[in-house]
Amino acid sequence: MARGLLKLMPPLQRPLIMHIWTVLDPVLKRYFIGVLVVVAAAVIAGLVAIHSAAGIGAIVAYALYATALRISIDQLFGPLALGAAARLHPVLVIFCFLSGAFLFGIVGVIMAVPAALVVKITLALLYDEPIKEALAGK
Repeated sequence: MARGLLKLMPPLQRPLIMHIWTVLDPVLKRYFIGVLVVVAAAVIAGLVAIHSAAGIGAIVAYALYATALRISIDQLFGPLALGAAARLHPVLVIFCFLSGAFLFGIVGVIMAVPAALVVKITLALLYDEPIKEALAGK
């Protein structure tokens, strides 16, 4: 699929696009691994809570726990973990989540940070900024 997309680009721009992709590939992999870790932690906690639920009180307690967990992950731990994985400031991650959700729903939430990474790395390469500094968030 990547080769097919590359063929759609103008021939003179293909080396630049390949260079941008080689820089973006590890950053995007770190980001998606970070997403998987956050989702796995929430799923494991939910499965354990549902498995141990014995009555309506336990289910209500789990609902409150899940709400608190969701807020803490979305507003604190998620931006910190995903920001560190993607080398973006946590406030930018929150902004990406909010704007992506507002514009495109759940797909926008998932793809907002990778889109920000593409813009950041592409601009760094086009303006000859050192990539290590761009990835470090300096």
